[in-house]
Amino acid sequence: MALVRHYAPHPPELFETKGLQRLLEHLVSSMRSMDADPDVPWEFCIHAIRLTPPGQVTPEGIHRDGYHFVLSAVVSRLGVEGGHSLVHSGKKEAPMLDVPMAAGDTLFINDRAVYHSVTNVSAVPSVEEGGHRDVIIITLRPWPTDAAGELVDDVALAQLSLLEGTLEVPAPEEDSVATS
Repeated sequence: MALVRHYAPHPPELFETKGLQRLLEHLVSSMRSMDADPDVPWEFCIHAIRLTPPGQVTPEGIHRDGYHFVLSAVVSRLGVEGGHSLVHSGKKEAPMLDVPMAAGDTLFINDRAVYHSVTNVSAVPSVEEGGHRDVIIITLRPWPTDAAGELVDDVALAQLSLLEGTLEVPAPEEDSVATS
């Protein structure tokens, strides 16, 4: 069975913060520098994730998210070791980039060109209270359209198909599962 993640809804005030607005403005500028078509509507999916030690950040191992672009921004990091963002040229390749990702750091990748993963986190022994690594992940792709060019919410259609039992989710490939 495929790895399915469930995220809690974000509080509406998250989208009104100056920090997120600046991050989105920078993201749009970066997309333009990567020749993203400005006339195409883009779907932005935003996930806020808190990881507490001990934690396996990417249980699927080296992977792609299935979008055109992925941005990872570390918002807060306290009392954890590890949690390095890794970029790979292939699924079975050693990392070509290893970024420790401190609070305030961002990583923006072309998800169609490279693979990525994140190392596990553990607690720093000297920190008495639980540590954490807070990250905002933004995935982007052109908004899907149907044959007539109308915008389609294909995520909702896929969820409906799953509920109706008309869509099968393939199991992950054996070599894509982290075994550490």
